[in-house]
Amino acid sequence: MKTLILVITAISSYAFNIKNFEIDYREKSKEYDVSMLSGKKKGIRFYQGTISDTIAQPVDKVLKTVLAFDKRCNNKYKDKRTLSAKTFTCPYSSDSLIESVIIKDLKVKKLDKNEIKRFVVKRRSYNRGLYTYNDLIRVYRYMDGFKITMEMMNDKQSKSYISFPLSNNSVMQTSGGVYYIMPSASGKTRYTYTFTCSTDHWLLNKSITVSTFFSNMAKNLRSELNTINN
Repeated sequence: MKTLILVITAISSYAFNIKNFEIDYREKSKEYDVSMLSGKKKGIRFYQGTISDTIAQPVDKVLKTVLAFDKRCNNKYKDKRTLSAKTFTCPYSSDSLIESVIIKDLKVKKLDKNEIKRFVVKRRSYNRGLYTYNDLIRVYRYMDGFKITMEMMNDKQSKSYISFPLSNNSVMQTSGGVYYIMPSASGKTRYTYTFTCSTDHWLLNKSITVSTFFSNMAKNLRSELNTINN
């Protein structure tokens, strides 16, 4: 079960409050240095993972790599692509991702305070089945660095932002993340990423699945950071 999933606390741009859940699992992956939480309420389980590290690159370079969502995929799935060229080779690997396409022409033009950029990412992924969804990405100036929020939209939200959205077909009810990209000493960057999801999937919401989910989540979070670091 290779699942790219992480979780957010109250710092998220969308309304998901883990205080509404009874947290029954806490774990720190020593191998990947990732802190994780999970809890359940009324048949819905949330998962959360946070990773933080210093990257030996300047802030602007790290920001550019983080925002290169359309350059992440599993090249082994290139024949499954329908939105992008099958000949394109993604420089950044993502196990379950078939393709991602960035849409900058949005129906909603107005930006929030300190927000400098907003766009939608249409995603198609494969994990024992095809999944499609649209993520709303917002980039904010935050102190002397940047904050990036990511939120999976429902069909109504997607249609309010772009003309031809993908239908939301996901095992997750909610999914999103927050990146903090802050300058550090000697031209380096302090990178912190928290990702949140919740699900009522009959298997993913079970206690017996938490350990496996945590293991895959920690591995994927560290893999993404290593991609940026390289």
